[in-house]
Amino acid sequence: MVDHADTIVLVLVPGSGDSVQALKAGVMEIPDIIAVNKSDHPMSGVLVREVRGVLALAPQEGWQVPVLMTDAINGDGVEALEAAITTHRQALEAAGTLDVRRRRNLRSEVISLASARMRHELEERLASDAGFEKLLDEVVARRLDPASAARAISGYPDA
Repeated sequence: MVDHADTIVLVLVPGSGDSVQALKAGVMEIPDIIAVNKSDHPMSGVLVREVRGVLALAPQEGWQVPVLMTDAINGDGVEALEAAITTHRQALEAAGTLDVRRRRNLRSEVISLASARMRHELEERLASDAGFEKLLDEVVARRLDPASAARAISGYPDA
């Protein structure tokens, strides 16, 4: 999904283990905007401080990821979130990177679709290929590694 949107908004909920995992997993490099939902939760302020602390470790050039508090149920902070999305789009346009981002996203989508089609065609071709079954037997018996088998079925010469 990262390659399908102009602006990535990460929504974290205080008190869930997911927010801690996001902080640990390097997920903080992905979003353009971070919203901490359930702003009335007692731990929301702590989560905002933790997120800002992690973001402070990143290079401070270009777009600075805003961290906003929202409450989806009563609408608190939703206007600020919408404004941040608009501001991000304006920043992309001003920097001339909106078209670059969209091109990258569409390139990724084309490759993904082509890969899925090629995989399907390959699986159909190999479904009744006795030679492939023998090759797979060699991999299962550990006489051949998977990379060599892949090269053999793809038609690439050994490197």
